[in-house]
Amino acid sequence: MVQNTKEVIILPNSTSGPSSFSSDSMVRSVVLNYLFRFDSLTDNTDRLVVANPFLVNRIAKETIASEEEALSLVERFLEELEVYWDRLRSIKRSRAHKRDDLYKISCKYLHQAHEIAPIFDLQRAEENLKILQTLFSKEFFWPKVSIQLTLVVFVTDRNDSHWKNIGSILQKNLRTFFSCSAYAFHRSRNKLAINKEGQID
Repeated sequence: MVQNTKEVIILPNSTSGPSSFSSDSMVRSVVLNYLFRFDSLTDNTDRLVVANPFLVNRIAKETIASEEEALSLVERFLEELEVYWDRLRSIKRSRAHKRDDLYKISCKYLHQAHEIAPIFDLQRAEENLKILQTLFSKEFFWPKVSIQLTLVVFVTDRNDSHWKNIGSILQKNLRTFFSCSAYAFHRSRNKLAINKEGQID
């Protein structure tokens, strides 16, 4: 960590200015950005973490959140994440869908992800989703929605100058968030020639 997180974890560029965010929303964004960028969503056995005192204390120490706020926000996020995973697993794939329909389906789950964890620029992610789906179409390659979203947020975050000197979302956390295996992620990224910086080679 290059400097105290209290000073560097702030809201990234977004379609709405900071003034449109409530204090609660800002604290939530700060806490979840810290968690995704500097900590881990899973333990040593790859199970989802719990909001234990060590994690809560670390977040409170490194951000603007109090321990009570950190505990509440992390617990809420973990509960919502479990529900989100169920939604992702319930998606029915169909090659009969038109391209616009496929975009709408993926975009719907992208919005839900942002509601649960506002850690990426939603407007940029929507544009990147359109671009990636164009690439999928050219390659005759349509990965599952969970893989598409992992790639979209990966590309969006890696190309967001706000986080360049602070820290990107940890790749493992991103894959955990969207319930995407390392194999599926890297296979899809390599298929589209997306490098580690989130750019097409």
